Amino acid sequence: MFSELPIDTYYPIVQEVLPIIVKLNVYIPFFKYQKITNNLNSDNSIKSHYGKSDTLRNCQNISIDDYRVESNRERTLRIVKKFDNILEMINSESVSHCIQWIPYLDQDKIDTKILREFLINQWPKYGAQDTTYSSAYKKCICLLDYLENANH
Repeated sequence: MFSELPIDTYYPIVQEVLPIIVKLNVYIPFFKYQKITNNLNSDNSIKSHYGKSDTLRNCQNISIDDYRVESNRERTLRIVKKFDNILEMINSESVSHCIQWIPYLDQDKIDTKILREFLINQWPKYGAQDTTYSSAYKKCICLLDYLENANH
């Protein structure tokens, strides 16, 4: 959908709209748009941005840990160690558990194609509606954006 748009279409999004949205919302995927417009440095810092978004100003410090909730970190890390990969988790656990646990998997256990397909399939229930797990779902979308578009 968006990848078919001309590159010039993204500049107003990146320069004007994205800083406002990122400042107002915690979970906004932004690496893709920075990368498309060549506004992402090799260290994941943003070459230029408008506004006062701490997220955009400090995005070179973002890691997979930023997608994990501190209060349950140790317990959840122990739980997810039993999975060899994301597909194993998806095939053996409930969707709500997967949405909460995916960010705790080691990065090399997350196949982004499988994660993308999982998130697309769950959009009607967790993305298009406001549910108990919508926040965790949005966090997974941002994690996917980070894994696919940030420099690692």
